Amino acid sequence: MTGGKPNYSIVFSIPVAFCFLYGSTLFRPTVQFSEESLKMLAEKLGSRLHRITREVSGYDEIEKGFTSSGAKIEEIDPSKSLLAIRDELGRAINKKIVALKRLGDFAEEIADGYRWDGGINTSYPNAKEPDSHTFGFDPVELIQDSRFHNDAVNLQSSTLHVPTNVFSRSLAIQNAAKWTKKLNHMFRYNFYHDHTLVSQYFASTTGFQRMYPGVRWQYSRDPDKPDMYDCRLTNWYIRAASSPKDLVILLDISGSMTGRRRDTARRTAIEIMNTLTDDDFFNILTFKDDTHFLDPCNNGTLVQATDAMKKRFEKLLFTLPTKNFANYTVALPVAFDLLQRNDTEKSAKCNKAIMIVSDNAPDSFEDICSRYNPERNVRFFAYVIGREVTQYDEMVDLACNNRGYVGHIITMADVRDLVQEYYRIMGRPMVLMNNHSQIWTNAYWHPRNVLGVVVSTAQPIFNRSAIAGHKGDLLGVAGIDVPIEDFVKSLTPHKWGVGSYIFGINHNGKVLFHPSWKLYLTPEGYRSPRKPEIDLALVEFEVNKTTIPTSYDMKLRNDMINQITGNIQMQVLRSLQDGKRVFERDYQYYYTSLPQTPFSVAIAIPIGMGRPYSAKLRIGGKFPAINIAGFLQNTEWTVHPKWPYCKLSSIKKPTDTVTLLDNKAHEQYAVDNSENSTQTCDVELTESLAFDAKATFAAGNHWFADIKEHSDLYGLYGITTCFTVTRAGLTRWKDLRRPVIKFNSTDSTNSAYDLAYLDDLPSNSTDNTTSKHFFHIFTKAVDEAFYERTIASAADVTISPMIVPSSDENNNVKVSRDVFMASLPVFIGDESRKQAPAAVTGIMMRISGLRNLLLQLSKNTCNGSSSCLSCHSPSIVCYLLDENGYVIMDNRYPENSGKFFGALEGEVMDALVQWEVYKRVTIRDYQDMCKPNKTEKNAGCISKPWINVHKMLQGLLILAELLYGQLLFLLSLCKSVLTAEDYYIYETYGNDTVEHVPEPPRFPCETDTTLFTSTWNELKLSFQINCLSTCVKNVEVYKVSLTNLILVALDGQRSCPCDGTRMSAEPRQVKYSAAEECRIFNAFPYRKRPADCAPYFQSEDYSECGRPWVPYSTSDRGILVVPDKSALLLFLSFNILVYSVQ
Repeated sequence: MTGGKPNYSIVFSIPVAFCFLYGSTLFRPTVQFSEESLKMLAEKLGSRLHRITREVSGYDEIEKGFTSSGAKIEEIDPSKSLLAIRDELGRAINKKIVALKRLGDFAEEIADGYRWDGGINTSYPNAKEPDSHTFGFDPVELIQDSRFHNDAVNLQSSTLHVPTNVFSRSLAIQNAAKWTKKLNHMFRYNFYHDHTLVSQYFASTTGFQRMYPGVRWQYSRDPDKPDMYDCRLTNWYIRAASSPKDLVILLDISGSMTGRRRDTARRTAIEIMNTLTDDDFFNILTFKDDTHFLDPCNNGTLVQATDAMKKRFEKLLFTLPTKNFANYTVALPVAFDLLQRNDTEKSAKCNKAIMIVSDNAPDSFEDICSRYNPERNVRFFAYVIGREVTQYDEMVDLACNNRGYVGHIITMADVRDLVQEYYRIMGRPMVLMNNHSQIWTNAYWHPRNVLGVVVSTAQPIFNRSAIAGHKGDLLGVAGIDVPIEDFVKSLTPHKWGVGSYIFGINHNGKVLFHPSWKLYLTPEGYRSPRKPEIDLALVEFEVNKTTIPTSYDMKLRNDMINQITGNIQMQVLRSLQDGKRVFERDYQYYYTSLPQTPFSVAIAIPIGMGRPYSAKLRIGGKFPAINIAGFLQNTEWTVHPKWPYCKLSSIKKPTDTVTLLDNKAHEQYAVDNSENSTQTCDVELTESLAFDAKATFAAGNHWFADIKEHSDLYGLYGITTCFTVTRAGLTRWKDLRRPVIKFNSTDSTNSAYDLAYLDDLPSNSTDNTTSKHFFHIFTKAVDEAFYERTIASAADVTISPMIVPSSDENNNVKVSRDVFMASLPVFIGDESRKQAPAAVTGIMMRISGLRNLLLQLSKNTCNGSSSCLSCHSPSIVCYLLDENGYVIMDNRYPENSGKFFGALEGEVMDALVQWEVYKRVTIRDYQDMCKPNKTEKNAGCISKPWINVHKMLQGLLILAELLYGQLLFLLSLCKSVLTAEDYYIYETYGNDTVEHVPEPPRFPCETDTTLFTSTWNELKLSFQINCLSTCVKNVEVYKVSLTNLILVALDGQRSCPCDGTRMSAEPRQVKYSAAEECRIFNAFPYRKRPADCAPYFQSEDYSECGRPWVPYSTSDRGILVVPDKSALLLFLSFNILVYSVQ
């Protein structure tokens, strides 16, 4: 280059061999355009857009407002700040740990003093019907409380959730409910000393969960399905009830395991896997006359029980044929061998067990057990499958001689109850060693939706009574839920600047919170994670790293797992607008551990965002937080909905903060800075908000005066809105014509909405819509994509088409192409050349106004010459593209605004990539949802035969109701056997059944999206492309001055279409080969093993074959005698009904 201009003699000396793509070849152009006209057009258009945006948006007034109000540059020290946050979080965490220990000690103390009542007849508050006056249940009053996410609660009492398949009036339930009632005293005491304890509970081994505060239980997210929640099957209960474990499941697939037995055995194996956490390791061996690993990719090794791995094994379980005979003498040594040689990193190195799923065993195989298991430190759990099997003494001996347990599974209804017994047995050493280890779970969506994503800490509760002896009796688990929101707010995400973000992970590298952990909108309006777990390596993408998840070797990840305090710089792919845009950015990561937890947290801060001297700088400016509304009254406004300006019970919506502050409510709460206070304000943040309101006040007056004085100018350019967004989360705007988003309220099933203008609607329109302003949708201020792009851009003015993110909450959004945004960054500097972003200000314009401006400027540059070929000429097609290749304007078709250019002119876009105007970047989404290619009916789903079964079940239910009223749930349960795994819906009209096939649901998948980014700084590029239609098209490319725009001019000959190769920026499903799948599932990410382990207790009394010791039952070699006739009746009725379905 010479003098800042491209040296085309160099550019066009690139070998032609470089320039092949899909049959398109690049050639030196023969000039057909008026190059001088296009060059002047690019310069004048950029200059005009900059001037219009600057003048109309009130840029000068805003800049002056900040400087004259005393804004100054402040340096931030993330390392030092993060340590202070860690200490603060550590104190909050310690309070919860102390509260949990207090709760556990109290529970064991009152249990020790309780004596079993065989004739008990007590009542308790039922969480499913807290206002019920039904016999046996105590009604409780629930009152909405903002401290509990506006949930209706009772602070004086707890409520009990009893699983649907557990008899709520059994002696065991009533006795446990009676002694645990005293826990209300400790619940209240804990809450009094820490008002952030939004959820405390005790889960009994009998099945109920006592929850404080008292709440109403939400039955199910799907009202047509029964409530199948059982606290004993939750992650926190299983982790607390037993130490980490290595399991080998021996699954019998011999000829006797056909039909219903095979299905029940498969279900049993799946339920065993469901009890495993990612601290556990397992594998499944199938055996008949020989023994094989179920997964050929994981042959000879244990695998970590991640969600993905369990799903893979579940899928493989449906591919098994049954034949020949069961050879235990081959299978058992292989299982023992696997447990013994896996004393490596791919192992829990704690409890070990073999789970046998079969219809019987011909021998107890004492010789094999004595050889491989002399110390009996590998437990055996046997699940005997089949109603016809009545004698299984050898299986009982095999399990009982190896510190285990045997269960007889007759029907599917038995599976869950009998499977869950095993971890109570495996927890015995922990009880006998008095090991009250407190565990922490992964982040998960709470079954009570209002709590959102939480982590739980829990500890086991033991039976201290002397009569329990060495039987190791577990009474239950006590726990506390901690909303992830508490961690996020403590990390003060609003303080770190534009483009920064925070995240946390656990000892397995799984994300606790991260902006790229995708959430979906539930039918109830809550945001739930799309995947139950996601690894940090699958949301932090280093540039030029492989997309196949076989290597998780990332220093950031390893350091955080090891709970090291430090920082690191990485170049990563930064995705914006729900994956519509991608940028390569340098980030500095600061990380540290959280005391007394396996968690680490981090702050990611972009380096040099927008200006070379802006790293780790921010604007400092405060003003007393009073009369804020007075500075906002001249415009519309809102504040960041997620930032913690104030934590006040009166705040229902973000703007309430300002109202309350103006009423001097903050003075009342600011003096109460105790950790217990739930009514406090962030003084620094609220004073920054007040400062920004004052600094931008003059801009609001400017907008009002400018609209009145220059209404013709606004009409000429189609200017509809002026706005500014500030660093303190304030968004304010003024409309000439109001942009709205239309929600079709006449169709409750359609959540789509359109961006439109009210004046676009016909005057006689009967469209029943509810309007919502653009800035009422995109309210997150500095966290919005347009704000970050504006600050980060090297251009003075950033032009953005209206692309609404395709997230679940904006599903099927249709966007008007008639509007775009022009925005300017407002940087405040000091004498040392340091600068920091204070705000973004800008305007919204109609595409038609931009098109008119382009055509007028184009004509002016030609000075009336008829031979001048420029963007106003009918034979020339002009596009304005942004830095990601999205069309801002097409001079022919305005509706193309917002579309990806490659979808319109694929061969031209390919050429732009070859000439390095754009760079192609492929980013993989491991959390996407894909549409099925075609609808296939499940062969197992029938219509009329099911109706007959349905009627039969209804008849059985009438009889069952006479015996026990609570069996009503079983009809819904039986229905769900059909509907839970099939999306076909059947409706009956008279004697006919009509089949309706709705659109099949999306399924979890991985997708690749090819996106484009440009840092092109040349002024001009000319070339020709040989289109697939065997013609030549001329292309001129110009950088539009002062903007992020690129002007692309094509000759518009209809006889030479150049769209033979269309490109897409839409996600496409990734399908791995068998070899790639093996590589993925063989990958073993680095992790840190939990420190606590209680695997073995020499003097454990397992004479009752592992059955939990209870004072009201006897046992005979592992077979439980149920003392409660009503409970037995429920159990038998349940089995009859489910057996009928089978």
